[in-house]
Amino acid sequence: IRIEPWSIVFTDLDTGKILDIVDGRRGAAVKKWLKSRPRYWRQRVQYVAIDMSAEFRKAVRENLPKAKISVDHFHVIQRANLMITQVRRRRSHEVLQRRGRAADPAYKYRKLLTCNLENLSI
Repeated sequence: IRIEPWSIVFTDLDTGKILDIVDGRRGAAVKKWLKSRPRYWRQRVQYVAIDMSAEFRKAVRENLPKAKISVDHFHVIQRANLMITQVRRRRSHEVLQRRGRAADPAYKYRKLLTCNLENLSI
């Protein structure tokens, strides 16, 4: 299953089918939903992909103790891009003594790093 913030979306990772959408952004909503599933269903869950929320991780560990937890790729890429942006901005201030500009090489490469693969040309 996959758990996402804001409205919590529970998705079957094998099929991509949405299992349920729950209002809430907290671990309590995850716990409540997982507890409402039949015991046999919970025992069959092998993998869970979540965002980096400690509350979500705790709720999954308590209710699906056998499941392996990973972070979904969207949130990993989002964090990596944020870090790259912070480093680029800091280096622009250190080297150029100003904010980066569109003509700067670091700014041009930033666009490459944040594009979807299918939007890039060879």
